[in-house]
Amino acid sequence: MTARAQPVRHYVAHMSRRGKSVFTYHVAVTTLGAPPDFPDSTSGERPSDDSGDRGRHAASIMTIGLTGVVLWAVSGPRALWGNPIDTYLMIAAVALVGIIVVQRRPSQRLVVPLLPLAFGLSATVTLLWTGSRRATLTALLIYGSVAVLALAISAFVPRRHLVLSLAVGTVIIVTTSVAAIWLPEVTAFRPAGIGYTMTTFVGLYGHWNILSYVLCLTLPAILAVPVTSQRGWALKIIAAASTAAALCLTRSASGIVTSAVLVAAWIALMGIRRLVLRRAASSAWPTARRWLWTGIVVAVVGTAVAAVAVVVPRVLDKEVSNLSGRVPLWNAIAQVTSDRPWRGFGFGAVWEYHWLDAGDSKARALINSLIPYPLAHGHNGAIDLVVQVGIVGTLLYLCIILRATWRAGRMFLRDGDATAVWTLLTMLTLVFLGMTEPLWMVPLGWFLVVLAACLTDGARLPDPPHDRPRHARASVRSGKI
Repeated sequence: MTARAQPVRHYVAHMSRRGKSVFTYHVAVTTLGAPPDFPDSTSGERPSDDSGDRGRHAASIMTIGLTGVVLWAVSGPRALWGNPIDTYLMIAAVALVGIIVVQRRPSQRLVVPLLPLAFGLSATVTLLWTGSRRATLTALLIYGSVAVLALAISAFVPRRHLVLSLAVGTVIIVTTSVAAIWLPEVTAFRPAGIGYTMTTFVGLYGHWNILSYVLCLTLPAILAVPVTSQRGWALKIIAAASTAAALCLTRSASGIVTSAVLVAAWIALMGIRRLVLRRAASSAWPTARRWLWTGIVVAVVGTAVAAVAVVVPRVLDKEVSNLSGRVPLWNAIAQVTSDRPWRGFGFGAVWEYHWLDAGDSKARALINSLIPYPLAHGHNGAIDLVVQVGIVGTLLYLCIILRATWRAGRMFLRDGDATAVWTLLTMLTLVFLGMTEPLWMVPLGWFLVVLAACLTDGARLPDPPHDRPRHARASVRSGKI
């Protein structure tokens, strides 16, 4: 294409986008000899549309902020309006409507993952034998609404903004929790239970363990958000440090250890990406050396995590032998569940969550009769769920996590995608912290699980490095991954 024809083609496209007739071009060229309002008729540069750029930039900022509000609302800051979750879901729905209005159309194809759908069907089937049909119907409505929010977010929020949007939501959670200190109607600090003298930070969430797992579930977004400038790194470090400080104030041993695991896992992923992926395209970087560096990184990170896991409970004076009373609870749940191992006692019809009360549950009453003091939930993701939906439903939920982890791992190993990093760290949180907290049934945990399933199922897995074209391998070596 000649130097004359190149700017002409750009100008025609530019005028068409502005809704003007291409006939304007013919008149201008025949009378003036050059396209009007075109900055350089020989450079081939596209004309600038400052107003359009500003509009797109404003739309991106609004989308990121509204997505952060959705995450904050789904986390359930119950100190503001009490326990009922319908208020927070309504706020999230209003923010979602704002995102749809701003974006006007889906940014990517809507993907309905089959495994979360299968789990929803297995939970619905428990209506046939549940101990409280009202509680099960309420649970289906709540978790169905949360799943719809996750599906809509995955479709309307541009993929390049999603991790940043979730990081903004984390900043909103930390900021509002700290701001609760100055609200007279909110108790931001409280003693750590009967017989404890230490004071814990609860923010807007009423309990230190709740704030702890909310921060742990949202910390992966801050760690995974991609930054390229010194200012971006400074903001990222400040956000991560603020989240870690809030976690330490909760005095939750499991939360502090989980945050250390997340930071260590992120360091390992970044080390693998820098030491392995960027040099994998080069024949001068042998496979043995790549695996050696990977082993060194994993060993160092694992040693650090093990040290933190041993030291933190002792510093906080936590009872490690029975995990603060969790082991007797799990034994009681296993004994009660043995009566209905495959189908459970009904989805949402067993535990007394602060966002969903099952009422007078015979299964919970039997469990509490077998332990020294009553507890509101199972303090374990899988154990908390198996007594409700049985082994089949629990395995379906586990398959959601495993499939998202597997696909995110393939995405990361092939191009180091930020969404893959976020998914891997989030699934790690659900498994690791889910060993002591009911994260699988927490609305925020379910929201992130469905969102991760949508993102990983909807992503096209790229070719492995040795199958890439030559220009793609060059971009990997240059760091553009």
